Amino acid sequence: MRTSRLQTKPCLGNNRQSVESDVGQRRPTRTTKAKPIPAGYHTATPYLIITNAAKAIEFYQEVFGATELDRLSTPDGKVGHAEIQIGDSRIMLADESPEWDARSPKTIGGSPVSIMLYVEDVSPEEMKKRAAALFGMS
Repeated sequence: MRTSRLQTKPCLGNNRQSVESDVGQRRPTRTTKAKPIPAGYHTATPYLIITNAAKAIEFYQEVFGATELDRLSTPDGKVGHAEIQIGDSRIMLADESPEWDARSPKTIGGSPVSIMLYVEDVSPEEMKKRAAALFGMS
C-alpha cells in the first residue's frame, strides 16, 4: 500500500493554497472561509436559459447599457454561461441545453418568470424597434 504525503504551497488564486502529494498531484484547498454572497452580487441573482443568448446579450447592451462581465462558450459556439451587469444588478444567462434539462421559454411554450428593470430613460417604441432588428421580428 502506497501512502501519500501532502505539502501546502502558495499558488495563484483568491485565498487558496495548492496541496501537492508526493505523487505530484495538485489540487487547490481553501485557507479562509468563502463569502456567502460574492462581491458584486445581491442575495438573489436571476439565471436565464434562453434561445440565442449571444443576441440577447447584444440587445441588453444596446437597450439597457449592459456590461458583459463573463462568457463561456461551448465548442459549438453557444453560450454555456454568461454574466452581464445592468446598473448595480447582475444577470446570468445561457443558451438552452436539453441534455442538461435546461430549456428556454421558446421550447417549453412560455415562461412564468418576469424580470423588472428600472431605468432612467426608456422609449418603448425604440426598444421594440431594436428588438425587432436584433431578433428579426416584425
